[in-house]
Amino acid sequence: MLHKQVDGLIFVNNSHPLDISSLPQGIPVIALDRMVVGTRDNLALVDNDVRQMSHDMTMTLLDRGSTHVALVIVSASHEPIERHPRYIGYVEALAEAGVRLDHRLILHGHHEQPSHIEAAQLVDELLCEGIPLDGIVAMGDRAAIGAMHALQAHGLGIGSEVRVIGCDDSLITELLSPSLSSVNRHVEELADHAVEQLLDYMQGSSPEYRTVIVPHEIVERATTLGA
Repeated sequence: MLHKQVDGLIFVNNSHPLDISSLPQGIPVIALDRMVVGTRDNLALVDNDVRQMSHDMTMTLLDRGSTHVALVIVSASHEPIERHPRYIGYVEALAEAGVRLDHRLILHGHHEQPSHIEAAQLVDELLCEGIPLDGIVAMGDRAAIGAMHALQAHGLGIGSEVRVIGCDDSLITELLSPSLSSVNRHVEELADHAVEQLLDYMQGSSPEYRTVIVPHEIVERATTLGA
């Protein structure tokens, strides 16, 4: 890209943090839903509040009556899960609700297979061990779909016996049976802000805000509301 003399770069979500020290100083950089190592004047960040998002997802299930809530994360990053904002938000919600953290319910896959397959295997293993489970916070709709397949294979009622919430509010969420509760991250707004930030830099001015946090929205459907 640099050999083609681009005027700016937008780096989108990836499991690995972006190390901007490897990029020429003169190229403005926008990190969209991407962790960054380092800082500089022509860098801007656009994201959701991931920690709060995970907190709200977990609280949605706790408020509906779940008490044994699993966290499902499928990520290629090998950073300790305890440092992940999604894990921190989940733990904070449990503490706020007075629910004891059960480390057996932390299901962390390293994306060695497609996320829905890995999530299904993680949930299946949990159920085979007989560990109590009545809620699943899945960090991604595909991971949630995999978890749902495992629950159905074990004959568990989704939305009644086990509540499930995913993330991204993709088009398939309403087509599933039962329909999947999820988080609308307002991706179009995220993209708009990223382009606006980059254009400001390219036109020789600094954006008004170098960090833009786009609000998220919990969208409940049958997997948390029941029939």
